[in-house]
Amino acid sequence: MLGLDLPRSLYPRAGWRDLGLGRLEVWCRGDPTDLPWYSGVAGRTGRLMLHHPAGAEPLVAGADSRFSARIQAPAGMPLVPVWFGGEAPPDREASPYILAIGLAALEGRTDVHAHVGSLSGQCYPPELISALVAEAHVGSAWVSNLDGATGPQAEVNRRVVTQVADRPELEPVFWADPVQGLDRECRSLLEGGGFVALKFHPELNGYSADDRRVEPYLGLAGELGLPALFHTQQARLSHPSLVAGLARRFPRVRFIMGHTGLWGAQEEALACLRQGGDNLVGDLAWFHRIDLLVEEIRVNGPGRFVFGSDAPVDGEESYQQYLWILWRIDADLPLLKALFVDAPARLRRSSAGGR
Repeated sequence: MLGLDLPRSLYPRAGWRDLGLGRLEVWCRGDPTDLPWYSGVAGRTGRLMLHHPAGAEPLVAGADSRFSARIQAPAGMPLVPVWFGGEAPPDREASPYILAIGLAALEGRTDVHAHVGSLSGQCYPPELISALVAEAHVGSAWVSNLDGATGPQAEVNRRVVTQVADRPELEPVFWADPVQGLDRECRSLLEGGGFVALKFHPELNGYSADDRRVEPYLGLAGELGLPALFHTQQARLSHPSLVAGLARRFPRVRFIMGHTGLWGAQEEALACLRQGGDNLVGDLAWFHRIDLLVEEIRVNGPGRFVFGSDAPVDGEESYQQYLWILWRIDADLPLLKALFVDAPARLRRSSAGGR
């Protein structure tokens, strides 16, 4: 049986009960900062549920939208916070790494950076990303086919359209390979295939982001109103500055800086976003410089960011890491809406406007 040592003489307003399945419900009345294992608490009252799932980090869920906390159990085990946004904790069978059940209340929530297909010996079937999207209450995902790293461009993109045809939660992204070129067949696919964006991965396909062979794709993207998602990292072929340069040269196209620079180039990527126009945003996929993200959102707001995950490349727990990010930036409903709904909606509007 789980428990917490809460001496009544010191903490008369706090209590807990064992919910079974390795869960504790903990509550406090009044100012929760009375409790020694709270830090970074916002709000005055709340109910928490501590979860100790086998083989995973334990979680704590706040039922009040104003309430968030990091809790350290008496034994020193860190408890990862997640806000569920409702008036009651989730069902006890709820997955321990759900981003926020509060997301379910938002219409139009979207992950703009996800995949199907195969890469480096790993296979990512559409069933997997569909299940993860549902489990994490993300709503929908824009998916490109990783087979585009090695396969024939037209065939790869026809396949992704077929794979998502009966899955309304998945929307197809065209994997662009400028090395193969924008031939008549690929142009026809883009014009009639129902794609929501184009994906460029200079590292996997072997070209520079500012290669002249990219320009026909961006020209067509501008005509069709499709956003362009570029993989970025600290590398010659896909440096954030190259994508920022493209955004200046193609103002009709909305650009998504995938990974916002990835490891090693995140400071430069943020500088590019600050200096860029309204047609340049960065996604959160694998963005682990949380200190930079927190400060950027504090100073300039979330308008330069959109939610993207690279799911399901990190497996069945692809969305778990973003629990930390959302907590560190004090995720409440307005912030979740900005990242998951408002930013994708602006990208969608560019698509609708071009057709």
